[in-house]
Amino acid sequence: MTEAPAPPLDMMVYLRAIVLPTVADVYRRFGDYVEFDDLVSEAAIWWYGRGQKYLTEYLTEDENHVRLRRSIWRHCAAYAQKEKGARVGYLPLDQYRYSPAEIVAIIPVALDPEGIPAGGHHEGPKPKGNLAETGDLLAALVDVRRALHALDEDDLHFVQLVTDLRSDWDRIATHTGTLADSVRRRHARIAERMARWLNQDLEVTA
Repeated sequence: MTEAPAPPLDMMVYLRAIVLPTVADVYRRFGDYVEFDDLVSEAAIWWYGRGQKYLTEYLTEDENHVRLRRSIWRHCAAYAQKEKGARVGYLPLDQYRYSPAEIVAIIPVALDPEGIPAGGHHEGPKPKGNLAETGDLLAALVDVRRALHALDEDDLHFVQLVTDLRSDWDRIATHTGTLADSVRRRHARIAERMARWLNQDLEVTA
């Protein structure tokens, strides 16, 4: 006798703890283009569809359910990107993605008040916003300024110190009272977070 298939894992059990906070993060970025309830519906489409084969693993592998949150986020963000594209006139395939190395190279100029015409992170040339063609340096400068503006005060001051001391890790370590390798790795982590922010990837903070 063939056993009946197991019932699907119910999303409602995890709605408040996992699904709604993840959807809210997507909505904060795309709220001008999508409805919150539509994003919840998209989360359900992933959960009761493709997600069912991953849920058991994702719900048990770590207490923050990082891969589960990322999977829901990416599915909902892909939907939101399409909705945004339909409204502002671009294709998701036009999306530009930054690498941490590209950001590190641009940071010194982006921190320079004279580095971008008109000065402010919200002024000057139009940011890429995933719309501009690759190689538009002025747009990249504006984008990196936006990402710098989004950093907390400690990280921004640290990035400014690294720039002022021209990435001399030994001198930076002396100023911060840490090891050269530690300050180098901290700078790399900040660049990675800036790339995720600009690329609209999920940053799990739970």
